[in-house]
Amino acid sequence: MNNENQIPLNSPFTKGDFKTPPFVKGGLGGICLLLLSACTTLPQTVEVPVAVPCTAPPEIARPRLAIGALRADSPPADVIRAYAESLEAVAGYAEQLETILNGYREGGRAR
Repeated sequence: MNNENQIPLNSPFTKGDFKTPPFVKGGLGGICLLLLSACTTLPQTVEVPVAVPCTAPPEIARPRLAIGALRADSPPADVIRAYAESLEAVAGYAEQLETILNGYREGGRAR
């Protein structure tokens, strides 16, 4: 049998068996490892704010107001009806704008 191709039982890089910890073997590396591990601290979490661009606001068409179609000689009943319709249109438009603004306030994104 040829002894040249056999794997050596003891590696030249080890000092003893694998069951003995390095600091018991007398190695300086094991002592340094033990000292460094005693100086470690618990990991700390740091929250860093990151600037995130907001999405573009959606396009909301302005409402056509009924009072824009009034003429100087429009009867009073038509004027009152036009003002009531315009008030409803403006209130709905304002509600849509507030909904979009609240979406930006709550999560930074338009809803």
